[in-house]
Amino acid sequence: MTAAPDGYQRLLLVVNNSIPGPTLTANEGDTLSVLVINNANVSSSVHWHGMRQKGTNYMDGAPGTTQCPIPPGGSFQYTFNLNQAGTYWYHSHLGMQYTDGLKGALIIYPANNPYTYDGESILQISDYYHTPAAQLLQFYLSNSRYLPLNLPPPSRLP
Repeated sequence: MTAAPDGYQRLLLVVNNSIPGPTLTANEGDTLSVLVINNANVSSSVHWHGMRQKGTNYMDGAPGTTQCPIPPGGSFQYTFNLNQAGTYWYHSHLGMQYTDGLKGALIIYPANNPYTYDGESILQISDYYHTPAAQLLQFYLSNSRYLPLNLPPPSRLP
């Protein structure tokens, strides 16, 4: 989708038209099942950061290591047991797509929560660039010490 989180409009890779993506919540002992439909024009994947994946390493979302990337127009059903509690995040594990917005929080509540509290807030902090991640990655992997000047400038919203 096209968005301007800091006032500079550009194309982003997002989950459900949201940046960051929706917060997923579950309880320890639950089975997480998420169908990812790739409507982007590039391959992608989703990595469940911090999930141990014991016995389900093929659900880890590391393309080229534990799964093939999800091609444009393709889909993949991630299903695994949540055997740990805590605050985690999910993100693309292909190139630098998470810097283009493909990320979100994953909260797993403990089965026996000994804590009482009035509320909680989730604050997601990340880098955000006006240059798309694919172009930045190409530059980072090059031998150049200078960012190319032929990158299209971001457009400024009124």
